[in-house]
Amino acid sequence: MLPSIKYATLLQYSPRGNAELSQRSRQVRDSIKGGQIAPYKERFSEVLAQHRDILADFLNPEVSLVPTPRSSPLKKSTLWPAAEIAAMLASLQLGTLSTCLVRKTAVRKSALYPKADDRPSIDEHYRSFAITGLIPTQNITLVDDVLTLGRTFMAAASRLADAFPNAKIRAFALMHTKGRSIDGKIERILNVELGAISFNPQTGKCKHIQ
Repeated sequence: MLPSIKYATLLQYSPRGNAELSQRSRQVRDSIKGGQIAPYKERFSEVLAQHRDILADFLNPEVSLVPTPRSSPLKKSTLWPAAEIAAMLASLQLGTLSTCLVRKTAVRKSALYPKADDRPSIDEHYRSFAITGLIPTQNITLVDDVLTLGRTFMAAASRLADAFPNAKIRAFALMHTKGRSIDGKIERILNVELGAISFNPQTGKCKHIQ
C-alpha cells in the first residue's frame, strides 16, 4: 500500500447533527450519492473557479479523472455517482475522464455498517480492484462522492500505483464526513479541505491529516 495520498474535498456534511444545517447537509449528500449532480453543476462550477488555485494540483486539464468504482462490479445502467462527478469535472475542462479502475469482485457496502471495524478493510478493497486499459496522463486524480474513512481511496490509489508506477496520484471527493464533534454540528456546508490520508501497515487502517 502507498504510505499516503493527498486529498481535496469541496463540501462537508454532518452524519448525526440535528441542527437545520446539519440536516440540510445530509440532503445534499443524499442527492450527490443518488447521482443528482446536474442541479448543482452551475454552483459547483462557481465554487471550483473561486478555489482554482488551491485545487490546481487535483483538478486541471492535464489530469486523468478516475472515478472510484461502486461496491460491486458495474452492470449496465447501474448508477455510478463517482463517474457522474468525474464527467461533470471533465465537462468543466478540469481533466479527462478515464474509467480504467474497475471492481472485479464485490465488497460489503460501507453504508450498511455504522461501525468502522465492520466495513471492508483497505486490503479487501485493494484485492477487489482491477485495472483495465491505460490512462491519458501520468497525473491521476481519483474521484468519489463522499470521503469518510479513506479506505477506498487508499486501496484504489495503491492499485493504480502498481499499474502506473510513475504516476502522481491524488484524490478528490465532493463531500467529506464531518464526524469529529460530539454533537455533529457544522457551521457551513461549503468547506474546501485539503489534507492527506496516511496508511498504517501495522494496524491496516488509515487516518486523515489536515
